[in-house]
Amino acid sequence: MQRSSAAVALATGALFACLAGPASAEVTDDQARAAAAKGAEWIQSQQSADGALGAFGGDWAMIGLANAGVHAADVRTSAANPSAQDFYLADWAGAFPLEGTSIYRGLLAGHAGGIATAKLSASENLLAKTAGEFDGEQFGATGLVNDDIFAVLGIERAGAISSISARAAGFIRKAQASDGGWSFGASAGAGDTDMTGAAIASLCAAGASAGDAHVAAGLDFLESVQNDANGGFDSTFFGSNADSTAWAVDGLRACGIDPQGPRWTTASGNTPLDFLLTLQKASGAFRWTPGDDADNLYSTQNGITALVGDGFGAEPPARVDPADPVVRPAPDVPAGTRVPLTLVLDHDPATPGADRICSFTGAVAAPAAEVLAQAGSTAAPAGCVSSLTVDAAAGDARVTSVNGVGEQPGSAVWTASLDEAPAAVSIAGQVQLGSVVALSLSPVQGGPAPAPQQPIPMSQSPQPEPVVARASLKRRAVLRLGRGGRVRVPVGCPRGVGGCQGTLAVKFRPAGPGGALRAAGRAPFTLGAGESASVSVRLGRRLRARVGSSRRSQRVRIEAIVRDPATGTIALTRVLATITGRR
Repeated sequence: MQRSSAAVALATGALFACLAGPASAEVTDDQARAAAAKGAEWIQSQQSADGALGAFGGDWAMIGLANAGVHAADVRTSAANPSAQDFYLADWAGAFPLEGTSIYRGLLAGHAGGIATAKLSASENLLAKTAGEFDGEQFGATGLVNDDIFAVLGIERAGAISSISARAAGFIRKAQASDGGWSFGASAGAGDTDMTGAAIASLCAAGASAGDAHVAAGLDFLESVQNDANGGFDSTFFGSNADSTAWAVDGLRACGIDPQGPRWTTASGNTPLDFLLTLQKASGAFRWTPGDDADNLYSTQNGITALVGDGFGAEPPARVDPADPVVRPAPDVPAGTRVPLTLVLDHDPATPGADRICSFTGAVAAPAAEVLAQAGSTAAPAGCVSSLTVDAAAGDARVTSVNGVGEQPGSAVWTASLDEAPAAVSIAGQVQLGSVVALSLSPVQGGPAPAPQQPIPMSQSPQPEPVVARASLKRRAVLRLGRGGRVRVPVGCPRGVGGCQGTLAVKFRPAGPGGALRAAGRAPFTLGAGESASVSVRLGRRLRARVGSSRRSQRVRIEAIVRDPATGTIALTRVLATITGRR
């Protein structure tokens, strides 16, 4: 397996000194880099021959690798086998195109893996897909805010349509809960640690600072859930864990805040980075929680990014061979092929930044003016472009009206830019695979101030609620008390989701019917989409004594709480079961 030269040049003694835990409260840069490199080596050891990096969070692992200085195109099990970059590009451009929130996460993961996310294939363009889900105020499903958070993070990292971020950030601000945090829903009553870290990162990516009122309230929330004993960040359902801590740290870093500063060093002298290092095993893998000894790919890449990254995502690193491209060249697409494109609109010269983005289609190598003239019939979401007029009478094609907003003689004119070229009144050039066309109503230099524009109605394209990971449990199962006071509970994860990571709990009523439910045992679990397993849960002394070694049985409730890795949504599944004693 090929590895980054930086990753393999570390001294073994320094590395294992790091893994043993820092001597002081502050984790040094050398310790963080050593832990990240060891984590990246472990991730590479999990790669399968087809290039995949694991069933749960595999594509996201390209971010962790990039932050550790390892390029996804250099990660392969042998010279003859596909790289991690090969695998995910083929997946996204072929039989498994990204949909919903996975589109925006794909912008982050693909960028880190050196994939041109707007040019996956002739039919797959993640930037255009993102643009097609913006209704003028928010991305995707109206009941969620996690999709807006990741859309802003994704387009800011990709860099091509970041002018829309300030408008999208307005929706994120409105979704802040009264406690200062954010959750995955747009009207959550209470904050969630992971989503709060991602939310403040998105606001800072859109131009806010740590002093912004919404960011400051988010920081207060994170401070309230920091665990004084270990320095990590607690999740409501899962306690202190690698993922919640890493996402909180990523939010701090994205806003320019030192996660080991005085505010984030607890009274016990611990920082979030201290906690993350306690979760790293000698193999380089990270545990999800202190009480879980399983190697966890998702937690490992999260831990790497928090230790050495600059927030969510990563820039693609240098290649092992400097002659190899850092960003993979786009595929060749014949002229005339119709491909998805991105349109950025700014109708209001008085307010900087775009107010609408759309997806539309056009033919490769066709004149931009010709493609724009047909944009209204192919634009998504519906209503994003209700009308667009191109005037070619004077020889130089120019846009004169968009969505009923026309030029203002001597005051404002429509200017156009193709693929970030300087804006001009006339539309020049030919569109190519992944092209971005920007149209802006621009003030005329020296002319009177343009008249205020009427708000453009939001696009009407309702988005379906995403499929959320939810553990499946067998109803009315009969579980047998085994050795060590353990029961094995069958748990499944549905297909079509990003995987299931969560906690399984066995609860019972010590006082009999009508009494309060008490937890008798908990165990973490991680499953890939479509996987199932028997999760071993050690029961507490009281329930073990009640069941004993007789034929006596006890009714219990099994609860599985899962966090969907794609959406951040938390789903609870409950079933009744019976536990019997050993015979």
